[in-house]
Amino acid sequence: MRTLLLLLILTTKLFGQPVDLKVNGGKIDIYKDALIHYIDSIHNRGKLTFDTLFILNNDEFPDSCARKTEGVIKKINVVFLDRATMSDRLKYQSSLIALNMAANQNLGKEKINILIYTFRVTQGKTKILYTPVRPCTVRYIYNNSKKEFEFHKITWEN
Repeated sequence: MRTLLLLLILTTKLFGQPVDLKVNGGKIDIYKDALIHYIDSIHNRGKLTFDTLFILNNDEFPDSCARKTEGVIKKINVVFLDRATMSDRLKYQSSLIALNMAANQNLGKEKINILIYTFRVTQGKTKILYTPVRPCTVRYIYNNSKKEFEFHKITWEN
């Protein structure tokens, strides 16, 4: 578990750079668009239904990106949580599902992957436990004629 969290932190530090890109004709932030595809994919697979999507605060999200992404997406509340708020929520819930997101721009100028890590979060005896569920990658490819990134595909790791 510690190895996975270390990997997650290193991935964010190595690949995760604040991405302030718009997609769909400049109308939507790339993180918000990735969440839309994530939600659609989960619903299409008939897996996991939820009314609130919790995203873990991290350095990847500048305050401006978090404010743009937080709110309601496809009738699902999107809320950013820090560790203290998560701990408070776990006093009233036995567990919750939370996401961590990072951008991988090391694929060249024409590709960006938004990595979405899903965790089941529970309160252990002395600390909060993050159990990985199933990560996915939302890939965007640059369209030269439109001069913007477009959604390409979403893939789930086994």
